[in-house]
Amino acid sequence: MAPETATAGLITIERPGPPAIVAILAPIVQAAREFDVGDMEADAEALRRVKALRDGEKGIQDHFAKSIKDAHAAHKSILAAVGALTGPIAEARSIYDRKAADYEAAERRRAEDAQRLLQEAARKQEEERTLLAAIEAEEAGDTQEAEAILAEPVVAPIVIVAPSIARVAGVATREIWSAEIVDVAACLLAMTQRQEWSAALERLKPELESIFRPLAVAQHEALNFPGVRAVKRQAAR
Repeated sequence: MAPETATAGLITIERPGPPAIVAILAPIVQAAREFDVGDMEADAEALRRVKALRDGEKGIQDHFAKSIKDAHAAHKSILAAVGALTGPIAEARSIYDRKAADYEAAERRRAEDAQRLLQEAARKQEEERTLLAAIEAEEAGDTQEAEAILAEPVVAPIVIVAPSIARVAGVATREIWSAEIVDVAACLLAMTQRQEWSAALERLKPELESIFRPLAVAQHEALNFPGVRAVKRQAAR
């Protein structure tokens, strides 16, 4: 089969056709499911086929090694070109975004402070108006009216001070929340004590097993850790 070639700009990657070993091993591959190991001779034949297939896998990998290396190099080259172009742009965008965010945060604080002061002034003004109305009622001889005026809750008008923040189409500001583990031991202990977290703990098993695998390799049956056991399996070399 003729090699396939992919060209992008000045980058050329050759994809060779399958090596001859694929056709040679095809009968062994096809017979694998039906092959029966019932005696020592068959056992030996199975192991010989294991070796032949392993050698074949390595041969195929070696056959495509240069193309894989070239593809990786091309990938890195393109990423580097993209990074060289977008890097300064992304840095400038970050600077503008940070400066705008700092201004908006300061403007919100200014607006909140101004609103609080104006709200307090409005409340004092309403309290003074209520007191004057009660005094006028008292001076007019209407004590009951004066008491009723003083008994009413003071309701000041709501004051709103909007921050001077620009709104640009296509640019939005939103809050982004995430979780940070500050105490791994406390977090895991709490998860083990709550039934609703059992599924999440199951998803952690592969990560935990990878952590204990070196201990199992080093200690074999002597591995002794709560909830963990060493597992042995045979594999043909």
